[in-house]
Amino acid sequence: MPRMSIGTVKTLPNGCHKADITINGKRRSKTFDPKKKTYAYAWLTKQKEDAAKTVIGVAVEASDITFCALAERFVKAKSQPPAIDGQKVRARRRAWSDGNLRYYQTNLDNPILPEFGSMIASNITPTHINKFLDRRAQEGMSPRTLNIYRQIIGAIFRWAVDQEIVTRNPVKKVEGFDDDAEEAEAVVLRLHELQGVLRHAKPRARAVFRFMALTGLRRGETFRAKWDWLDLEGGWLTVKKPKVKKSFRRIPLAPSLLEELRREHEERKVTYSGPYIFSLTGRPRDLRRALASALKRAKVTTEGVSYHSFRKTYLTMIEEIPGTRYSVVKHLGRHAVAKKDVTARYLAPRDEDLKKAIQSLDDQVSVDMGVAPLAAVG
Repeated sequence: MPRMSIGTVKTLPNGCHKADITINGKRRSKTFDPKKKTYAYAWLTKQKEDAAKTVIGVAVEASDITFCALAERFVKAKSQPPAIDGQKVRARRRAWSDGNLRYYQTNLDNPILPEFGSMIASNITPTHINKFLDRRAQEGMSPRTLNIYRQIIGAIFRWAVDQEIVTRNPVKKVEGFDDDAEEAEAVVLRLHELQGVLRHAKPRARAVFRFMALTGLRRGETFRAKWDWLDLEGGWLTVKKPKVKKSFRRIPLAPSLLEELRREHEERKVTYSGPYIFSLTGRPRDLRRALASALKRAKVTTEGVSYHSFRKTYLTMIEEIPGTRYSVVKHLGRHAVAKKDVTARYLAPRDEDLKKAIQSLDDQVSVDMGVAPLAAVG
């Protein structure tokens, strides 16, 4: 193998990126535009591969492959459906969709490849990854985003191990972040604060906030909610893809919400806009600005209000209704309470009691609210 340095990419004062590498004592460099930093790392990888081919006439050995080159192979492999004896495999192993590929490529371009792109993949250790994630956490990245970075790096190494390109996956020794921290920190809104937020929110955001406030669904579950989750005749909502896989939930719909859903469903039959209730793709939308605006207009000064405040407020108000202690466990969608309270595992609330509790909640939340349009966020 030729003697070569790892290579570096430096950002110049004018914003451009300069890639440098030394191969067999000869320095090579190239400058790239400000928005093409990933091209600089790709150029370094190509220089190393070309040097290896020139000297020994073969591609770069697996032990010397950079993380950038490894990521490129991974994305390329996932963009093509695998085949066995010339036959395409089952759908569960089909090629990734364009959306998945864009999702991975976006996170790779910034910030994963700038951090690990020029490093030899086999030299990356759990310490490198931990330092990268800790630094991002100090910059204010959410636990959910940090877990996404960890998951993407781990997926690449897991694939590389299966392909026998590398021998180990360093992400196995990297602990994930607690993405329930936001849920724990979210505050409970008072009744007049909740009514104020719903009254002053813009129509599309109000529809989402009100749905969460009257069902207790998480933000992700709300945007994944499909029309086939609803029993519009019986007035029930079944969470078919919950955050916790084992937490099957069947929730009664508030009368005012059920009426809006029925009306919207009839309109959607004429102008079909997809299977999702609040989204065109099923992906969560960022409504933080809409929430902040509604809080300001409603003159709610309580700190710590987030999406999860609607769920916390819902559960708190349900629990305050007499005789609904164990119905809260069913609405939580997690096993934390059931593990601590043995009685909760065996007592199942009756459908009539659940509907009465939701009716009582609806009477409180929807008072003086009028009829809010149920609009898809898009």
